Amino acid sequence: MYKYQTEIEALNECNIKCPPEELYSFDGTLYRFVHPTDCKEHRNNNLPIAKIKPGRRLDKEIKCIAHASLSCFDSDKEAGVFILKRSFDNKKIYKSVGCCIAEFQVSETDGTRTDSTENGHFSFFEYRGTDLNNKYKITRELTKCNP
Repeated sequence: MYKYQTEIEALNECNIKCPPEELYSFDGTLYRFVHPTDCKEHRNNNLPIAKIKPGRRLDKEIKCIAHASLSCFDSDKEAGVFILKRSFDNKKIYKSVGCCIAEFQVSETDGTRTDSTENGHFSFFEYRGTDLNNKYKITRELTKCNP
């Protein structure tokens, strides 16, 4: 069972395929954007985007990803390039997703993932009971964070 199983089932009932593709087990390192613990937004570090911003309008294709999984990258570099490109169009992106990149060590018992896209992005679906809050360390601050 996944952590957001209720959301997955609701999306499937609305004819939104969730998960959107084949998932596979993963044991290794993944990278995500996070807020430092002295920032009030740090409570959002390991939540799907639709949990952080429930009213956000989403394309049908990404509803499953936004409601039931975490956005991740294969490397620190790929995460950095991704957010830099996005920051040109969205000046508030760091406030939303975090101003740091963190490295997570996960095991097969934590969840499953999609294949990576060409930019190193993939979606991680946590299993029920998984707590990623104690499985990461911040590796890089991208911009000054406002606590």
